Amino acid sequence: MIPDALPCPFCGGAATVEDEPWVFGVRIARGLCLDCGAHGKEVQFRPGPDDGARDEAHYAAACAWNTRA
Repeated sequence: MIPDALPCPFCGGAATVEDEPWVFGVRIARGLCLDCGAHGKEVQFRPGPDDGARDEAHYAAACAWNTRA
């Protein structure tokens, strides 16, 4: 289960975990504030047929966002 992203530590706005295309079929997942645009650690992954790699990357990105300093 992917944890919900905590509010942004800078502006208090709502946050989410999103993924975006990168190079050579690799995608990047990261926590992102929807209000101010602050973002957390980028986690690279290659999408597979069962979304397992995507879910693992979203989990890692959400944990990184929720446990930042």
